[in-house]
Amino acid sequence: MPADSLYMNYLELEPEPIPNLKATHLKVELYYSLGGTNVFTYKDEPRGYYLSVSPVTKKGNWITFVAFTGLKQCILPVKRQTPKKAQEALSKMNDYLQPLIDKVLQDTGLQLKEKVNDGD
Repeated sequence: MPADSLYMNYLELEPEPIPNLKATHLKVELYYSLGGTNVFTYKDEPRGYYLSVSPVTKKGNWITFVAFTGLKQCILPVKRQTPKKAQEALSKMNDYLQPLIDKVLQDTGLQLKEKVNDGD
């Protein structure tokens, strides 16, 4: 996990519903960012804790991002990184997570893999 990541998880996707989009997982990450100008959009982003959901392809130890398909949201703007604010961001994460996942799935046409219950 990168140094500024507080949480990272990979949600498995249904196999290739869209032939040109080779994503196998959704990467969910909560991380701290210093903010500043985004080099792709040229917009100023606030310093704070961000929740990101991005389609990725996992093969062995390799992770490949699918360009321009993920979303991120600043869930807690802060002036500086502190353990107390990190804990607050972790506690707020679930309020923002499902809407971000739903939006990425809707925008890409991907589907999460159904969990199989073994009857345990």
